Amino acid sequence: MSKPGTFLAAALEVLRRRRKPLTTGEIVEDAVRLGILRTDGKTPERTMAARLYVEVARNRRTRLRRLAVAGPTRAARNSVRWTVTSE
Repeated sequence: MSKPGTFLAAALEVLRRRRKPLTTGEIVEDAVRLGILRTDGKTPERTMAARLYVEVARNRRTRLRRLAVAGPTRAARNSVRWTVTSE
């Protein structure tokens, strides 16, 4: 990935602008379209998901929130959405 921004910064900006829960694919698509994220990687959605999961796991003060429908052992397939809490 090259500048202008990081995956986390791009995700937070997109989520603030859209004001609704989004999938990682939707976040990446909007970030690229808006020019706040440029990536030449093969799996930018997976990179975004990894960055968001790490942020939530390591930073108790993050405004980022994961919303999902519980499955038998983990989140149900295609149910994970991300959002930010209000400032």
